[in-house]
Amino acid sequence: MRPSLVFRTAEIIVNTKSTQRLAIRHPRPQLGVREVGEAEQVEAILNERYTNTNLKPRKQDLKRFVALVEKDPSKASLFDEYFIFELATGGWGMPKEVYLDQPFKDTGLSIYYQSLGTNANCFSLAPRYQDGDIAVARLVKFADAVGAISRLKITAASCMSNPDWPSLSSVGGGRWSSSSIDEDYTIDSLEQFLATPSVTKSRLLWNSMASLPTYPNLLQATYRRNRTWGSRTAPSQLAHHLRNAEWIPQTEGVFVRPAEACRVLLPEGFPFDAGWQWLGEIHFGVAVEKKSEEQRQKQVVAKELGFADSETLERARRFAALTPEEQERILADLERNSVTELPEHESANPDRRRRRVGEHALDAPERRSEERSRSVSVGLDAVKQEAGQYLREQYTNGDGEMICQICERRMPFTLDDDSPYFERVEFLPGLKKRHYQNYLALCPNHAAMFQYANGSADVLQSLFTKLTGNKLKVVLARNESKIYFTKTHAADLNTVVQADRTAGGKQDEELEQAVVTSDD
Repeated sequence: MRPSLVFRTAEIIVNTKSTQRLAIRHPRPQLGVREVGEAEQVEAILNERYTNTNLKPRKQDLKRFVALVEKDPSKASLFDEYFIFELATGGWGMPKEVYLDQPFKDTGLSIYYQSLGTNANCFSLAPRYQDGDIAVARLVKFADAVGAISRLKITAASCMSNPDWPSLSSVGGGRWSSSSIDEDYTIDSLEQFLATPSVTKSRLLWNSMASLPTYPNLLQATYRRNRTWGSRTAPSQLAHHLRNAEWIPQTEGVFVRPAEACRVLLPEGFPFDAGWQWLGEIHFGVAVEKKSEEQRQKQVVAKELGFADSETLERARRFAALTPEEQERILADLERNSVTELPEHESANPDRRRRRVGEHALDAPERRSEERSRSVSVGLDAVKQEAGQYLREQYTNGDGEMICQICERRMPFTLDDDSPYFERVEFLPGLKKRHYQNYLALCPNHAAMFQYANGSADVLQSLFTKLTGNKLKVVLARNESKIYFTKTHAADLNTVVQADRTAGGKQDEELEQAVVTSDD
């Protein structure tokens, strides 16, 4: 069998099918004959069967490729421009056109490239590689070594698309020269990709950023017209996207901007190193740190002013902002509701007291009842029922809580039907007729004060006729209080008072006329 000859730089490489390696040295020393290497043989195979114009792949070739790189990792670049991988689409691609994801390697890249649709320039491996003669782990290691994509690709871009272009382009210098620089970086369709965030997307982006090289700084854009005038730098387009998008996952499924993120709230699968430069570039946790510093400063100020903490100081500030009347009311309520000492009484001779009480109990009168006639105010129940409906409408706030017109707090308890309990107290008992508008909605405590400790009872009507705002000053239980009226209630009641006076005047005239007629 005749050997095939391949000539390279004055050397003769001899291959025969009968032997794997056979080197025939030419007797003339100027030619120089050497043994054929495995890398040369693989390169010959690549040129013969894995180019765009001559694609005739063989299944067994991949084993040879993997073995070569395992033995000599420096040969990985040999495969850069050859179509050595079968794609899930059915075609073949170069290493830079292939991305790794499940079931070969968990990267999350599928969700990114699927989101690109027809604009995708990378494709997944054919499923058949799962059942091939090469273990998946070996295949993945080889694919990584020769340049398959296992993280998001950061591509170069022009500074003209950078949000800081006005600042970058303001650098001095004349025309574009050989020393000019226009360097910016981005990830294709990143804004579209992050428009609907998910933990899978965030983990892919996080791990891609964590694997960035320290040089060049892909989060910085640089623009220069010439060396004489120097250059301008700004955050790259990638940095702008990452800073402004809400893509960092926190607990309970929340996604926030990096500045608002907290390290301890990151879910599992997000490795963290405070020394990573890219975290500083995207302002990770800056807002949280600022808030913590502000809180620390507040604590210092609170301590200096004699308060236990900033929360106590804030409560004091809020209290100081109240009117003196409101402060007095709060303090009075606090004193009234504070726990007081309970009285203790114990008999000096319990046995003798027990005998005495027992004797009195035996002599106690029998329970009996008798019918007695009493006067009943006609129509009162119907008016009070109508007053109840009216007052509920007037004094129920936007939160659905009914308030007392004096303490302006919600009613203290509700009935079994969830309706608030309140007292319907007649406001001006001196009116000649009963009007449902002439009632107040009061809590039990202030209802009792209004009825039994009302220092303004004799002048209520006079005070009300002079009312210009919403609150009527009165004296209850020897303390100044205020009765709050809605504008509607105040207007209605004012109309009722005027009508009652008119009706009373007519009744007096009719009575006088009746007396004159009787005398006649």
